Amino acid sequence: MRQRIPLSAIANRLGVTLQTVERRKAELEERYGIRYFASINYTKLGFSTYLSMVKFKEKKPPTEVLKEIFENEPRVQLAMVSTGMYDLILYILAEDDSAISNVLYKFVSDERLKDYEADWNTTIITDAYGYVPIRDKFFDLLKEKVWRRSKETPRPASDSLMHREYVLLRELNAAGNKSFAEIERKYGFGHGTAKYVFEKLKEKGLIWRPTLTMERYNVKYNAFIVTRIVSEGMFLRDREKFLRYIIKDYDALANRFSFVGGILAPSGSIFIVPILREGELEAELEWLNTQVRGITLGYSVITQTILGELCYRKLDNRYSDQMRKLIKVYKAEPPKEVPNYFVE
Repeated sequence: MRQRIPLSAIANRLGVTLQTVERRKAELEERYGIRYFASINYTKLGFSTYLSMVKFKEKKPPTEVLKEIFENEPRVQLAMVSTGMYDLILYILAEDDSAISNVLYKFVSDERLKDYEADWNTTIITDAYGYVPIRDKFFDLLKEKVWRRSKETPRPASDSLMHREYVLLRELNAAGNKSFAEIERKYGFGHGTAKYVFEKLKEKGLIWRPTLTMERYNVKYNAFIVTRIVSEGMFLRDREKFLRYIIKDYDALANRFSFVGGILAPSGSIFIVPILREGELEAELEWLNTQVRGITLGYSVITQTILGELCYRKLDNRYSDQMRKLIKVYKAEPPKEVPNYFVE
């Protein structure tokens, strides 16, 4: 939970030398390709999350063409090709429904897709679990939101994005373990400025936490599961079980699900599941099919990520929104060591 905790504190807690912790950390970073970055609250920046699920009718465009179409659009954070229920899955950050409509129109009217018939199903995502890393290209778009003095806005508002905040967000998104001193040298900031701005970003809720992903996590493939609610009443009777399923314990280096989100059109949920062993996808589908009433299931197997990346990490599920709902709505017993503010 605390990626910037000093290694000396970890050594003291474990009762080993600092050198031992440093060596072990370096070994893990090398073995699993660990990359650190800041988990950014893009909702506070004025963006919502959308998911586009595409099924081509007769033939599919080449992967290289799809990548060319999407890579210069800063709102697209993740693009995956797949087989099964859908052929293409896009994770998009957009300012509002008008912005997402413009982005999608640009895609479907692209000359390179004129010979490919397809059904595009796009929905806003709610109640997300997990995180999709933001591409650096997104910050070209975000730069337009940085406050600049003008006749109309002579002074920044309390929620204005300042230039130094923008710099910290971009730098820590690229490398969450970059030292504040290094950032200060790069941009000519005074000593202590970067740490001060970092604390302001957390205070404003623009950074959730520093986090990481394992770029060499041993995944056979990723699956994309879609549940659709066909009986709200039946589903609500099993909702507590469903929430516990999302944050269930899983014997692996990362959480069971890379990402989970609620969808509205139609109402349901999507799961991105890293499959490590044979039979795991079938087991997940079987559990959902037999344990949660009022839903239908569909799935795709992700064959390639052509833009962006998934996040593989072990987040403490005691601090998840799903646990918060279990405590507040279903009166579940709070896990040990969860701070009081979490359950209030």
